[in-house]
Amino acid sequence: MKKIAALLLIFLLFTVTFPGSDTISSEEQRENASPWPGFRRGEKNTGLSHHSTRQVDGTVLWSRLARGKINSSPAIAEDGSIYFGSDDGFIYALNPNGRTIWWFETYGVVHSSPSLDRYGNIYIGSDNDKLYSLMPNGQLNWSFDTDDIVRSSPTIGYDGTVYVGSSDGRLYAIEPDGEERWRVETGGAVTSSPAIGDDGTIYIGSGDGHIYAVEPDGMVKWRLETGGAVNSSPAIGKDGSIYIGSGDGHIYAVDPAGTVKWSFDTEGAVSSSPAIDQDGGIYFGSEDITFYALNEDGTLKWSFDTDGPIISSAALGSEGSIYFGSNDGHIYSLDEHGNLRWKTDTGEPVISSPAIGGKDRLYAPSTNGILYAFMGVPSAPENLTITVDDGELILRWNASLDKGGDDITGYRIYKGGDVDSLRWVVQVDPETRYFSDSNVDIGETYYYRLSALNAAGEGPRTDIVNATAAVLPDPPMDLEASPGDNKVELRWEPPDNDGGGEIQYYRLYREEEDEDLTYLDSVKAPAQEYIDENVTNRINYYYYVSAVNEAGEGDRTEGVRAMPTPSYSLTYCFFLPTIMIASLLILWFLHWYRRWGKKSPPRLDINYKGSKR
Repeated sequence: MKKIAALLLIFLLFTVTFPGSDTISSEEQRENASPWPGFRRGEKNTGLSHHSTRQVDGTVLWSRLARGKINSSPAIAEDGSIYFGSDDGFIYALNPNGRTIWWFETYGVVHSSPSLDRYGNIYIGSDNDKLYSLMPNGQLNWSFDTDDIVRSSPTIGYDGTVYVGSSDGRLYAIEPDGEERWRVETGGAVTSSPAIGDDGTIYIGSGDGHIYAVEPDGMVKWRLETGGAVNSSPAIGKDGSIYIGSGDGHIYAVDPAGTVKWSFDTEGAVSSSPAIDQDGGIYFGSEDITFYALNEDGTLKWSFDTDGPIISSAALGSEGSIYFGSNDGHIYSLDEHGNLRWKTDTGEPVISSPAIGGKDRLYAPSTNGILYAFMGVPSAPENLTITVDDGELILRWNASLDKGGDDITGYRIYKGGDVDSLRWVVQVDPETRYFSDSNVDIGETYYYRLSALNAAGEGPRTDIVNATAAVLPDPPMDLEASPGDNKVELRWEPPDNDGGGEIQYYRLYREEEDEDLTYLDSVKAPAQEYIDENVTNRINYYYYVSAVNEAGEGDRTEGVRAMPTPSYSLTYCFFLPTIMIASLLILWFLHWYRRWGKKSPPRLDINYKGSKR
């Protein structure tokens, strides 16, 4: 028993964690559940999503009108539900299609942004001086009273503690059951939203012009004075550095000990909360109407001017796209280099911050009282090809690599007689990867391209492919086979009917006596001859030729026979008879010489006609 108890004690020592140890943060716990669980996405307030928004092109999927202005930034639940507050005093819950699930009345303007815990409970403040905890179905868990309006957005710690500021000048730590754990007094209204470091330290700004660092037990670790009210919310980098803006026009980089590493000066108050990308780049807006991108060392990377002050805080897609609002009434999207991707005019200032609700989904409210849902369209289908099949044109393709913010609902096929006359002719099911077009005229060239569709609309189209409609060609004409010495020369004429498509090449076949027909070779058109040197003299060969166009291979010709034979030179043909005659004369002479010895042989005269004289 003692050994078992000792083992249990060791296990507990290694598994129990404390603030300041290497714990799994609530941000990490919720990472695979909610795509955007609260203002600035997580407890470090980086504003960086783990989802790509590459296909979000400014297309509005739907919009939802509240009964008051929207200064609250949305939070997105695991199931895609969207939560936000409005100046009408209500907290709204919408489904991913924009329909209202429920609403909860607070009897006060709601500028605070909701935050979700790992169980889906919603925490949000109101101008009725309360912080609310709601169940996912909209029922009240509890409410917590402060002494002034609550426009700070709550942040949830790894242990479920809720941290929130109030305009009564305090930072509150509230237990998951709604009981106060501690409070910290500052000298000004706290509209900044807390950020939590890896060691459990809570960072927040105050209207008294200071940045505060507070221990998990509520003791102030340090405070740093700036030259203006700090309404911006802090963001924490990978190295623990804290980035935060101030009403004095600066953004500050502060190390965990409270020492300023650097500051960057703008020409207006910085109420926007900074966002931090994967490489440590810092992104924020200023009331000088400019949006800034800084390197990790505080040097300027680029800037982008709008037509109004920027209070909205940026959301970053994992691929580098940047989203924010401006008081000029636009929702902006920039690429990682500061180039404008698109902008949407809402007609009223955009003060709240966009939220990324999953892959290729973006939600952004405006003070016109409308929440806009943007969803990415699919990328173009991949690897579109076209082939000709005996009077039909066959299209084949692969699915889009990026389906956008929703499932692909179909593929749209465009067709035309030239590149300028393409029009939509048919839409096929999302599972289809093949289309056969028999509505073509033989000999005519047709052009095609495709696009993919989802709930947001039509994505970009593929490159254009084209082909000429054709049927199989007739056999070539007048095939001739001329035998030679260990070779056969073949010649033919093109077919009378090329099938409507240009002859691309000819296929040659050969058959030996008592052997099967075999493929011999191909000849690229317009060539119409071929020499077969892989033959043996005095063997019969039979040859066949077919024509090939875009539609395929046509019928073969009738076979023609050829027997290669040796060839003799002119010199050989002239001297052979001479040698034979000389040989006969020598033999005759030797015969008579042996018979008569040295006597002269009888005279043999041969006249012109070959008779004796």
